[in-house]
Amino acid sequence: MRLKEKAESELPELYRLTDGAVDNGQWTIDNEIVGIIKELAQRIFNGEKITYDPDLLRITVKPYIDGIAKGYGKSLADVDWNTPDFKTLQKLTENVFQFSASKDFHILSDMTAALKDSNGKLRSFDDFQAEVDKMNVKYNGNWLRTEYNQAVAASQNAARWTDFEKHSKTMPFLQYQAVMDQNTRAEHAALNGVIKRIDSDFWDKYYPPNGWGCRCEVIQLPGKNYKETPDLDIKFTKVDSMFQVNVGKKGVVFPKGHPYFMGQCQRCSGPKTGLSKNYNPDNAQCQVCLLGQKACAEYTGDCLRQHYVQKANENIERIKQGIDNAKGITIENEVFHSGKMTIFKGSFKKIKEHGGENEQLIKYMSEFDLKDFSNWKYEGWGEVEAYKPGDDKYNPKKRNNGRHEDTEYFNYYSIEVNGTKLWANVKVRVDGVGENLYTIESKKPKKINPGEYNKKGQ
Repeated sequence: MRLKEKAESELPELYRLTDGAVDNGQWTIDNEIVGIIKELAQRIFNGEKITYDPDLLRITVKPYIDGIAKGYGKSLADVDWNTPDFKTLQKLTENVFQFSASKDFHILSDMTAALKDSNGKLRSFDDFQAEVDKMNVKYNGNWLRTEYNQAVAASQNAARWTDFEKHSKTMPFLQYQAVMDQNTRAEHAALNGVIKRIDSDFWDKYYPPNGWGCRCEVIQLPGKNYKETPDLDIKFTKVDSMFQVNVGKKGVVFPKGHPYFMGQCQRCSGPKTGLSKNYNPDNAQCQVCLLGQKACAEYTGDCLRQHYVQKANENIERIKQGIDNAKGITIENEVFHSGKMTIFKGSFKKIKEHGGENEQLIKYMSEFDLKDFSNWKYEGWGEVEAYKPGDDKYNPKKRNNGRHEDTEYFNYYSIEVNGTKLWANVKVRVDGVGENLYTIESKKPKKINPGEYNKKGQ
């Protein structure tokens, strides 16, 4: 169904749809963003200069994040770290955060400009609020519908590309497919049926979506017994320069060229400073863009942490099922200084207490395996730090004044994880039972004595 003439006239030129991918209704504006916009309008009217607001960004980016999850079929929290899916989803997420920060910048700039009418006269608050309400309908109503559908379509095609690459050796040919109905654009219909290898530069320019509301897709052909469509047989048609991009390769929902972005700037990623040559510290939108990227880093970190916390908890519970409540489980391995180490269920409680929010430790515990200690290395030993007078649990009648009274000393092991070190604190008990895992943490022990344990006074 095509957009009605009235609705279409309210969209910028590049948002006009001709494939009928979206219905005629307006996007329902979120009540929370209405409240945030009203609050910001009051602050701007009172003279405050605002180019960025974290609450506005949080609500602006949400429909695009939802669109990515719907189109890709997965979210960041659903996929494993360091997989092709995670890398693609992370790029898509970064893109929509930057897009949202830039969109908010334009909304706030338009709101500031609306303080005065066309004659340069300061508006009353009621008139100003009425103008702001119109902007909200435009940005977060009519335009948002088109942008959300772009998020779904781009993410869906990005997911397919990631899957195509997984099977490229056995299925190297891809075929362009247009819907081919009365609403299909002629330039898209002209590409229907084209077959090219996955490594052809054809897909760098013509991989869908090839316009707002594009419903085209690409399929992977089974096997290797196909022939590429010769270029002479292809009716190459004009695709808007903004859409001449492979969303799967680049990991973008909104490509360069969108008017919210600054020229050809997409994301600062210089090799030394992390900033592109286009970065201007005096430019307000550059500052806003960096704030958006920081918010994205926090969001992706939370998704990763949430994913691995769940996996770590599941893995720990599975391991604890095989541990005797009283005796624990004793593991023999030459990596241990004494040749063996006992792990009790309580060790995992201490690991959780010491783990905090450290992502590397959480990730390590999500993969912890009682059969694999290959990345453990003995580093030395340390004395028990006894309680001191004044401590609540100080008791001079007990060993170590009541702190770790069952412990003679600690052995310390470093654990290499993704280029960083975690530390295993292992008790050596006074009763001669041997080494017991006390905890694993990210903080390096205060003092590590290399070599063999040297008892005081010896």
